[in-house]
Amino acid sequence: MKAEYPMCFGCGKDNPIGLALDFQCRNGVARAVFCARDEHQGYPGRVHGGLVCALLDEAMAYALQAVGCEGYTARLEVRFRAPVPLHRPVTVEAEAGRRKGRMVEITARILGEDEQELATAVGRYIIRP
Repeated sequence: MKAEYPMCFGCGKDNPIGLALDFQCRNGVARAVFCARDEHQGYPGRVHGGLVCALLDEAMAYALQAVGCEGYTARLEVRFRAPVPLHRPVTVEAEAGRRKGRMVEITARILGEDEQELATAVGRYIIRP
C-alpha cells in the first residue's frame, strides 16, 4: 500500500520546495536516500535540525504504510548524534514495531555514508480509522 500525496513536503513529486523523497519498502523497513542542498542548511555545512526531524518523521510514515496502515504522528523523540552534512548522500530508514490498539511505535535513523548514525528517533503514530 503506497498512498500518493503530490504536494507532500516530504515525498510529493509536485511540491516545488519539497524534498521529493522516494522511499523503498522491504520487509517492513522504509528506506530513502537524501542529499541536502544549500537551502536545507542550519549552521554552515549542516542540515537544519527541523529538517532532520522532518526526514525521520517522513520515514516513519512510510514504515507505517509498509505494514498496511496510515496514521498521524502522536509523539516524536529525536536524538541528534552527529551533524547531518550538506551535499553528501545520507540514508533515512524506519521500521514499525509494537502495536497497541490504534497506536504503533516506530523507530527511525539517519545514516551517513560510513553507516554512522547521525540521528535517531522513536515515534508513536495513531492509526487512521
